[in-house]
Amino acid sequence: PDLVDRLVLVNPASSFDQSPWPMVGPLLSSLPLDLYAGLPYALAPVLFDAPRLLQAAMTAAAAVVAGAGAANGGGGPSPLGGDAVNPAAGFAAAAAELEREFPALGQLSNIIPRDTLAHRLSILSEGCAAVNADGALRATATPTLAIISDADALIPSAREGPRLLRAMPKCTVETLLGASHAALQEEGVDLTAILRRNGFLPRRQSDPPPLTRDQTFTPPTPAVLENGFKSLAFLRAVVSPVFFSTRSDGQVVPGLGAVPLNGPVLLVGNHQTFAPDLGLLIQEFIQERNVLVRGLAHPAVLLVGAGTAGATMGVLPNEATGGGDPNLMQIFEAFTGGAAVATGDGRAAQQMGARSGGSGAGGGARGRGSDGGGAASNIFTTFGAVTVSGKNLYKLLAAGETVLLFPGGAREVFKRRNEDYQLFWPSKPEFIRMAVRHGATIVPFAAVGGEDSIDIFADSTDIAKLPFGLGEAAMARTAGMPQARAVDTRVTEDGGDAENFVQPLFVPKTPQRFYFKFGKPVGTAGLYKEGFMKDDVAVQAMYDDVRGEVEGGIDWLLRRRGEDPFGDTGFRTLYEAASGGKQAPTFNP
Repeated sequence: PDLVDRLVLVNPASSFDQSPWPMVGPLLSSLPLDLYAGLPYALAPVLFDAPRLLQAAMTAAAAVVAGAGAANGGGGPSPLGGDAVNPAAGFAAAAAELEREFPALGQLSNIIPRDTLAHRLSILSEGCAAVNADGALRATATPTLAIISDADALIPSAREGPRLLRAMPKCTVETLLGASHAALQEEGVDLTAILRRNGFLPRRQSDPPPLTRDQTFTPPTPAVLENGFKSLAFLRAVVSPVFFSTRSDGQVVPGLGAVPLNGPVLLVGNHQTFAPDLGLLIQEFIQERNVLVRGLAHPAVLLVGAGTAGATMGVLPNEATGGGDPNLMQIFEAFTGGAAVATGDGRAAQQMGARSGGSGAGGGARGRGSDGGGAASNIFTTFGAVTVSGKNLYKLLAAGETVLLFPGGAREVFKRRNEDYQLFWPSKPEFIRMAVRHGATIVPFAAVGGEDSIDIFADSTDIAKLPFGLGEAAMARTAGMPQARAVDTRVTEDGGDAENFVQPLFVPKTPQRFYFKFGKPVGTAGLYKEGFMKDDVAVQAMYDDVRGEVEGGIDWLLRRRGEDPFGDTGFRTLYEAASGGKQAPTFNP
């Protein structure tokens, strides 16, 4: 394994034991050689695309019949009788077409003699047993791409792909829709394109710049990005997000063009309830600026995403907890239309899932679907999220990354009733000194729209008061959650409520348009050498200014969105549908 950097499997024989072939192998030695010579033709519909084989053979036979009919005066004779044509000629033409389609087909019995094939089948049985031994696949840490034909009639590859995805820690699956076992010999299947879109080929000079400056992090592949964006398509169509940014002279402009991305950047903003907008934000930076923002994630969020730990904390799927309550991931996915969750400083932000299948032409196959990551992999970390800590923030800024930080954490994700668009930041600065230490540019940002789309009717305070021990049980289930801060000064010094992961109950309302405003950049280059970090008053003032920019951005968006001619969801949706999916314009900033 140490010598293998990447592993590519095409319809792998790890499912051999689930096919009839282990029973067929011992019988081959008794098969007469004359019959064995015809075996490749008998297996052709199993090995290759049967409909295409049949169509090609019938076309060739029909051409012979039609030619014979024309030679006899165009009387359209039957291919089955009369003097017009010999039926054997049609069959011969069909066989010749098969030879043309697959030149080696007739030679397979010579290339692989009968006894050799029997021996190889026995080796496959032994190898399959070794590969599927307990823990063998889980121990395979080599990045693996499994290319699977969903119409493979030779072995059950369609079932094997999902199994490998679950069992192998670094497995990606590319499904070729409608392809046979011999997929690589079929028209329209481009192995190079498949490898490139899944990140299994070296970079070319013509490739776009990498999404990250961090040499220790491998960004999501084009296939993962494509499927992630597909998972956000419905949410994007409904909320039609609008982005603004602010130049250094204070002028607000449409898009993200004014956000400086040269060097370490710290994006600091507010979490909306349930964080339904973060996937859209991540997507926008990738598509408009070719940058993957790196989130600082609450340890509980990463545990949920990894599907590990937490069975005693009530945050895993119901089959793991044995309970009937919706878990954290289900809440997010229900609210966001299945788009899931990912980055943030303790703040369960939305992720762009890589599990949605896709179909259609292009990119290396007649049709395809792609799945990313095995059961032990984590879609959060796939998109660059790391556990929130001073150490990780230091590493990301030192690598020159664009980092996403939500000081309000889980307290802002799970707001109480009547707390729309409020910030729950500590009064003391937590990130200013780190930004100054690296000369990072701080960009405050605000987001609105999500909290107008729900109506909370019971929050954690109400749930804790439920009778018959229900409230105590709900609170106890989250009591063992890992914390993002060793000491939460919002509780110890500011007198605020502690974070908890008790999800508020809400009623959905008509989804509103999402708006984002990135404020004027705050430069810190050179401040470290000037001793800025030692000036507690100056550090606090910068922190208060950043917070004020976020609050001011929220107020600006809430006020200015009233000028949006397409603020009404129904009217906007009809307009965008009639425009072929083109986004409706908004107000001029």
